[in-house]
Amino acid sequence: MSGKPEISAVLLSMNEPTVERAVASIVRQSLGVVDLVRVHGVTPFHRALNEGAARVGTEYFLQVDADMILDTDCLARLAGCTGPTVGAVIGMLRDPLYGRVQAIKLLRTSEITSSGFPDSISPDTDFLQRMEAHGRYTVYALRHDAPAPAEWHTFGEHRPEYDPLYTFEKNKRDGRRIRHLGDADSVRYHLDLLHRSTHPCARIAEIGIAHGLFFDWEGDRQDGDCRAGVDFHFLVELLVGSASTPTARAGGGVRAQIENVATAAQLVGPAESVFRRSYALGTELARTRRADRFETALAARHRLRHPWAWLAQAALCRGLFVGLVPNANVDDDWRRLDVFTERLRATAPFRLVAEIGRKRVATLASTFGVRR
Repeated sequence: MSGKPEISAVLLSMNEPTVERAVASIVRQSLGVVDLVRVHGVTPFHRALNEGAARVGTEYFLQVDADMILDTDCLARLAGCTGPTVGAVIGMLRDPLYGRVQAIKLLRTSEITSSGFPDSISPDTDFLQRMEAHGRYTVYALRHDAPAPAEWHTFGEHRPEYDPLYTFEKNKRDGRRIRHLGDADSVRYHLDLLHRSTHPCARIAEIGIAHGLFFDWEGDRQDGDCRAGVDFHFLVELLVGSASTPTARAGGGVRAQIENVATAAQLVGPAESVFRRSYALGTELARTRRADRFETALAARHRLRHPWAWLAQAALCRGLFVGLVPNANVDDDWRRLDVFTERLRATAPFRLVAEIGRKRVATLASTFGVRR
């Protein structure tokens, strides 16, 4: 086995029609698994994973979901990253909505069986943080030899059924996870990535992740439950017939330039003012059912690349749901973003401009000093 450890696979499934497809991709791995542990119908996610880990008899196991299709060398590549201090190896999969996602995990069995995956809104990241605090490390597997650059660093496919309801509910949960982690840069990254995506459900995903930022859920919600709520029904009704076009998103035309100017004016001032203006606009556009104006306003906030653009995008999307879900109001929602306060201060436009100015002055002073 060329020094690679013996590895099992733990396959988590509910009632997905794709489960045998996932099994087939495990069976054809170039580095064979010692055992395939199947956990079916157990929810939420942390319970299913803990149950599977308890049945593993090898040092490591590969955690596979029923909507994954692994490349034949996936396990061999991840196993090559293991070592005495490695507790987890994470690889990316190709995803039709996001492009690439960190989805496939090779986990040291003892790290799970000793303390278990936590009942958390973000069980995987919370587990990894706890593991690393005890001296085991996470390795992110990379590769450059895929046929096309779009497939670099990936080890298979993540191919769930991205229907509108699943997409909306999944991204609401992911938005809550991001706020739980306090990662403002992740908000910006995900909103921009989804806005550029050409997937038919991309706009629903973008609104869902912004909406989810403001929920106060606790505990593991990865239970496969996707029941449509009033927010989903309203959003689908609002977006029907929406004039979202690649040209509009790219910012072409006089109308888009006018929108850019109007939007830039709304992004002036303290972060709270920026948030409240976009929030109020979202609420008004929902009240008047102006999906076309919403699309235009959202696209403009992406085009401007303002350091607080993500804040304005999130506020615009969340404002759509005032009066539809409990506790959706501008005062409470602004307080929910306290976790991002330090990042907002660090990226304040005036602070960034002043920092650029200081660096230029220092460069000039250094240059003149050398000339003397």
